[in-house]
Amino acid sequence: MLHAVVAIRAVVAVSLGAIYFTGSAYAQKNGGSNVEMSIIKPEGIEKVERLPFKDRPSLKATEGKDATFRTTRDFVSADGKLTAGIAQFDKMTVEVVDFPVDEYMHLIEGEVEITDNAGKVTKFKAGDSFVMPKGFTGTFRQLTPMKKFAVTYTPGD
Repeated sequence: MLHAVVAIRAVVAVSLGAIYFTGSAYAQKNGGSNVEMSIIKPEGIEKVERLPFKDRPSLKATEGKDATFRTTRDFVSADGKLTAGIAQFDKMTVEVVDFPVDEYMHLIEGEVEITDNAGKVTKFKAGDSFVMPKGFTGTFRQLTPMKKFAVTYTPGD
């Protein structure tokens, strides 16, 4: 049974293997005959209070320890395993150890540099999309303040 569908409504173009996104995203919950849509608009993040970033077991700030962030959870699937929303972070660097979820990210603003534990460095900028898989270990360096559209999936045990 389909629990959730995430669709992007906007101008979508495929160029050199990258998907470029502008506009709004919609998430659809499968609730039988009562289906409701969640609208995810990047500008909605501006209404959310900024909070101080706090280290977690899988994420530890190494630069920008006074950084703030804000995030929305515009969609949560019925089983709680799939979420979608917008997140905005100050410039900072985070050591990632055994990332706890699969996360698709589309950068709306900013630039990031990700180094995996083998030392491979990959840079992304506004308009780029990528997936950070569950179990990833490395460094997530935000070269500028960043805003992203994110979809996370937490598999069951």
